[in-house]
Amino acid sequence: MLDMKVFFVCVLMVSFPWWQWRCPATAEPRKPKCTVAGATTSCVCEVPAPEGVTEKFTSTATLSETANVVSLDCAQSFSFVPSNVEKVCATTSDVSLKACKEDGKKRALVSSPISDFMTETPTLTSSVKWVHTDTRSSLAFPVTNFPFTDKSFIVGCIKSEDADSCILKVAVRARKSLLKENVLTCSYGAESNQPVPKTTLDSTNNSLTVVCGTDGTMPLTAGVPTIYLCKDPETDVCTTVEDVTEVFPGFSKAWWTKQDGQENAAKLTIPKDGFPVEPKTVMFGCSLQVQPPLRKMHRKRTGWMQLSFLHAR
Repeated sequence: MLDMKVFFVCVLMVSFPWWQWRCPATAEPRKPKCTVAGATTSCVCEVPAPEGVTEKFTSTATLSETANVVSLDCAQSFSFVPSNVEKVCATTSDVSLKACKEDGKKRALVSSPISDFMTETPTLTSSVKWVHTDTRSSLAFPVTNFPFTDKSFIVGCIKSEDADSCILKVAVRARKSLLKENVLTCSYGAESNQPVPKTTLDSTNNSLTVVCGTDGTMPLTAGVPTIYLCKDPETDVCTTVEDVTEVFPGFSKAWWTKQDGQENAAKLTIPKDGFPVEPKTVMFGCSLQVQPPLRKMHRKRTGWMQLSFLHAR
């Protein structure tokens, strides 16, 4: 049997010179122009600039605790996608604005509720949704409800009669890890631990609670939360303490207690006579659940903190 291959060609029957012959090309999505002012990232879908013209704009937007508002302006002949004000489009490689715009089951597979990109607590008094004004669509994230992991979605503008479109990718940056009143709540974004939270424990301030949440887990070594010893407090890589008594000669597992009512949380309480003879600096915290256990700790990929212990007084 012959190996049959089919090739498609474009044949134009025209009366003008051959050097003007062209095959219609599939239009690439336009890139929006985005600028940041204060807490708002404003993006506009416009006609692309002429070749050779350099533009000082970005084509993506980022939502974060310090820049929690994004807006997109569509041209008059374009409509905003998705049409549901409480949804956004997925960022998988095979998703298009056209698929996100279409009705029925197909759209359900490529669109997601905005609530999927936020935490449920604290409870919001009203739903978060797109606000449409003329050609502009705006979305404001509540600063208190940013996720514990980095996320992303797309929205855009599309013509109803063809596939001409403008796509805006929006990165939702995870909240910062928070140390408040000796409670560390870990987050797992690329910038969640920059700078790394720091605190000092001594005989008068001798306890710390670590909350990993639903996205994280506290890695264990010999049945207790893993501690990393740092010779240089500012180093980015610390080594695992295989034997906790290297840091605390009188260590007992009873120093760590599970915290009821908090997801994946534990509290470290050091008795007054349990502090090291010399001051020590260690790192510990939580790892994102999808990551394998780490023998060396990389602070930027996990929810960790720097903890210094003063010697017993």
